[in-house]
Amino acid sequence: MRIISTYSGHESNISFYDNGKITVVELDKLMGEKYFSMQATSTVEKAEILERAMDVAGIENDFDMWVNGSYHGKRNGILDYLKLENIINTKRMVYGPGHHTCHAHSAYWQSPFDKAYLISSDGGGNDGYFNIYYCDKVHGPTPTEQIDRFDFGTFYAIIAGMLPQVGKSSTWLFDTPGKAMALAGQLDGVASEELKAALHQIYSGSQNAWEALGKITGLNMHETYNTNLKASKGTGKFNYFQDQRLGLKVAKANQKVLEEKFEAILTDRQYNVGLYDDNLILTGGVALNIMNNENVKSTYKLNTFVPPNPTDGGLSLGGLFWYMHLVGIPVPDQDYKFCGTPLIENKKLKKKRKSSIKALAKMIKDGAILGIVEGQSEIGPRALGRRSIICDPSNKDVVERLNKDIKHREWYRPFAPIMLEDQLEHIETHSTDDLTKMSYATKVSLEFERLYPAVCHVDGTARVQVCNDKNSTVYKLLQEIGTPLLNTSFNDNGYPIVATTEDAYMMLPSLDGIVINGVLIKE
Repeated sequence: MRIISTYSGHESNISFYDNGKITVVELDKLMGEKYFSMQATSTVEKAEILERAMDVAGIENDFDMWVNGSYHGKRNGILDYLKLENIINTKRMVYGPGHHTCHAHSAYWQSPFDKAYLISSDGGGNDGYFNIYYCDKVHGPTPTEQIDRFDFGTFYAIIAGMLPQVGKSSTWLFDTPGKAMALAGQLDGVASEELKAALHQIYSGSQNAWEALGKITGLNMHETYNTNLKASKGTGKFNYFQDQRLGLKVAKANQKVLEEKFEAILTDRQYNVGLYDDNLILTGGVALNIMNNENVKSTYKLNTFVPPNPTDGGLSLGGLFWYMHLVGIPVPDQDYKFCGTPLIENKKLKKKRKSSIKALAKMIKDGAILGIVEGQSEIGPRALGRRSIICDPSNKDVVERLNKDIKHREWYRPFAPIMLEDQLEHIETHSTDDLTKMSYATKVSLEFERLYPAVCHVDGTARVQVCNDKNSTVYKLLQEIGTPLLNTSFNDNGYPIVATTEDAYMMLPSLDGIVINGVLIKE
């Protein structure tokens, strides 16, 4: 059985099932363009993109089934069919389910749970903004509740675009939430009650609340809302206020209100979660908010799971899982974190011998910043060790070099520690937590902050990642060095994570070296 599942909206992606193995091709990485949308391309370009995707996945254009998923409305799905029917060689085609149902299937079948309560929340698709599911192995994710007034994804992003530290440097609405969350972590202490009151009303759907926020920020809220909602790459600028200190306060309040709204929903439904063995799955774009994930997990002491690809980048995988469950095809036992594309070698390596782990470890201890590229890639927006930039986190000065000279991004953007499971002694966590995907803002000890200041936030948390990829270079380096490393995605600002050797070489001048499949390359 060979299946292709497509999603052609922003963050377009294609998933393949070929006789027991699944591969996901994220087209933004493949094309080198953030938030790439196949819908915006011509029919000829679509054919070329599909051919390239199949080539890197090592699969022929000959399928038993095509799961056609736009997940933003049936009309778009029909248009996809009309444009792709002569490109995809398939015996049959079926339209995928709703947007959030695909999020739910993508997350649930990657999770370790037999039964789970699942929340999918984002800026919306063809089935609302905030959807709740009951999940089990027999029925899969079953939709139980849709709460359309909770458009957390859109509200958070629009407010984020108003912040001077965020709006000034952003050209795409999807860029703003992550920046705002990072900014919120730069202000310790209690959030402003005045700001929270206005924001609570906004998140509850009150139009008057926008005007209240306008009086505080000095913005024309009608103009700002529409401008920031429509903001997209290359089409315009955000409306933002000028007061930098107020920007920190609004970021803090915006984050806190998101957390409190989530708390209220779960408090009302705690009994239902308990029926599912206290297992909770979070997905949709809002599940990238690690501070909210941590608050949910720690407040309710739940067994939580967040997939590596909770955004629309996971929709084709969700459509594939949905169809496989529908027809009774068992989900393969794979490490889905690393089911992306193999490294595309479009620039030949210099003829050098592989570097020993000891030699690489010494470079890192001496202060080197290295790019790591090897094997089949991570899925989702976060590098988990196979497309990573790594260095020693004990020197806080490395943060400025990384942000200013290598990643070319805002000063407040944080970095994450990657470590082995036996290096968690200074981390406040639960034994049931899955820390392999950077999904939580985990509380760390004062000793950890002292030892590794480059990966700790002002509020005493860190985006901890446990590395269990035992054959990887990063895992072996962690064993050799014996302490955590700093890990950040291997990409420059405005670009997706590298997918090719050529992409990696482009960043070589700003790094102390890149390691491609174990081979060290230096300028």
